[in-house]
Amino acid sequence: MANTNAPSGSADLPANALDGVLATRFSTGEAQAAGLYFKVNLGSAQNFDELQMDVPNSTTDYARGYSVEVSTDGRAWAPVATCTGTGSPEIVSFPAHTAQYVEVVLTSAVPTSYWWSIDEFSLYHS
Repeated sequence: MANTNAPSGSADLPANALDGVLATRFSTGEAQAAGLYFKVNLGSAQNFDELQMDVPNSTTDYARGYSVEVSTDGRAWAPVATCTGTGSPEIVSFPAHTAQYVEVVLTSAVPTSYWWSIDEFSLYHS
């Protein structure tokens, strides 16, 4: 299950980033702004050490500046990475964590009209 505080349109819902289909996406529908988040509830505690956000169909809509945070309860968050986006896919590696929730929070505004989109959001454990 995914949610966001971004004003995504009905065609670009957060769940689209978890459906395994690159033809659908989550998108903010507006320029990137600090504080917008994309949050995933994994359903139970999972082990992971890498996050990948794919945006092959909207190549300018990758997150420009963001932090990755994890939580066991959805209330107390711990940052695991702070990143500057470079393109699609965005791949972030960090020390292994066990958590039920993962949140990506934009940390900077983009001075252009680039939206924030995620065609597919994936977590991995090596």
